[in-house]
Amino acid sequence: MRKKIIFTLLISIIIFGIFTLKVNAAEQTLYQAQTNHYQLAPIPEDAFGFGIKVFKIAYVVFLLLCLYFILFGIKKIQSLHHGGFVKNKNLEYCREIPKSVSLELAYASLYYCSHINRKALKKGIFSAFIIQWANEDHIVITNKENNVFGIDLKDGNFFKNNIEQELYNLLKDAAGDNNIIDTNELQLWTNTHQKELDDWYYHLLKKANGVNLKPIAEYLLGLKKYLLDYSLIDERRHVEVKLWEEYLIYSNVLGITDKIYKEFKTVYPDYNKIGPLSFLDIPSLPFKAMIL
Repeated sequence: MRKKIIFTLLISIIIFGIFTLKVNAAEQTLYQAQTNHYQLAPIPEDAFGFGIKVFKIAYVVFLLLCLYFILFGIKKIQSLHHGGFVKNKNLEYCREIPKSVSLELAYASLYYCSHINRKALKKGIFSAFIIQWANEDHIVITNKENNVFGIDLKDGNFFKNNIEQELYNLLKDAAGDNNIIDTNELQLWTNTHQKELDDWYYHLLKKANGVNLKPIAEYLLGLKKYLLDYSLIDERRHVEVKLWEEYLIYSNVLGITDKIYKEFKTVYPDYNKIGPLSFLDIPSLPFKAMIL
């Protein structure tokens, strides 16, 4: 988005510069013609000055319209292409995790059809995949100290679709030969490999090209509404641990991780001693703060 804005500004400046040069050249020609007593019709002295003022006003209006289109119009068009934005009014509560919806489609549906901040979505989907793998015991995440986490990628011998394989390869590249990386090292790696991450985020959306994502977004936002509104711990004590773990995964994408974890820890205070997500002994997850 930032690149598009800069590009539009540069094009506008170039257009304005070319027009200004043409006007200056025309003024110079007029001046020479009058000096040499060419038989020209009288031209008001302020004709060009008035024209420049009109152009400047039109230029500013044009630039503002371009910026508005970049900031809002493109996102609106993208949303319409995938079913349109979901209106938060009258959302139905959804309690279950959508089994037939992959994390990729969940991300794409919220990216195109919700008003959740897209930067926050990127952070959330990265964390969701990592936590899902930890929950399935494909990788191991351990606490170190000062909110630093160690990530053991193990041998990578588990089924991965193309998106997961691409993400695993990125992490493996960051980890090096020993397949172990901590979050400080991952932070340094992301600072110099932003293009690879941007490509991965782009590939996340390719699967959703031409798909009506609005029903998926409606369901996920209904799940978010349920998790936020029905926050009484007593109402959730009957929820199985497995479902809580799935809530934790999807809460990353929905942007409500801290709230869900806090309630999870209240219901299962000893979970961090026995569960596959035992590294979650503080509300802040290890990857959200550093992925841009």
